Amino acid sequence: MLQRMRGEYYMTQHDLMNDTLKYDGIGMGSYNIDVREMQRTYIEISRFPDMKNEVYNEGYLSIPVAQYEIPYRSIVPRYEECENLLVSVCVSGSHLAIASLRMEPQYMIMGESAGVAAAIAAQNNRPVQKLDIYALQEKLKTRGQVLSLKDNPYGKWGNENEIVIDNNMKGFTSFTGNWYEEETVHTGRYEMNFRVSPRGQSGEFYFSPYFFKSGRYNIYTWNPSSPGYESEVHLTISHAGGDEDITINQQ
Repeated sequence: MLQRMRGEYYMTQHDLMNDTLKYDGIGMGSYNIDVREMQRTYIEISRFPDMKNEVYNEGYLSIPVAQYEIPYRSIVPRYEECENLLVSVCVSGSHLAIASLRMEPQYMIMGESAGVAAAIAAQNNRPVQKLDIYALQEKLKTRGQVLSLKDNPYGKWGNENEIVIDNNMKGFTSFTGNWYEEETVHTGRYEMNFRVSPRGQSGEFYFSPYFFKSGRYNIYTWNPSSPGYESEVHLTISHAGGDEDITINQQ
């Protein structure tokens, strides 16, 4: 059983989906709220002409979240309880918050931050709750830590000369109508995830990049090809000179 700390700040689902900005952010998380099956039971399933009892894994939950900032306060205990402890695994958070925080990338981010914070606390002979949070954040930045999308909208690998937007990047995509996710595996290649709009239904999908500087950019689009896809897909590129319409063949 995982025992979780109740520290200076208690993270909940609200922090992962709505209140995602934190003044004392030490890194970022983005993994789904991923709750595993709670118990194995059975349900009746229609297997014509009979009803059959079949095994059912109950309790699984997976909810996409936006990119969220992890507050330093969630890895330190309450000041009145302990002054020299940093907790980078059993952090202060609810069951649903931990369901996202528990993944290895977030553990590595919080572990790195805890180590740097411990060194600063020891050097300054101060309780871990009374560190100069700005000094901690600046030190983490020099070590390559991404603390917020404000400093780097595209995360660790973004740069001002090349911008890549995937269909699942919530901060940079939106749509109208019904666009469901589809996954496919091509022989000898990695699995692909993309959005599909059913034939005969109206809707638009928007990619809205953040530009670090003004200038001229080459624009590329990538999609899997199939004889079952549309031969004429209309794209509109909006730029300083207006809108430009083009057509691509996805077959």
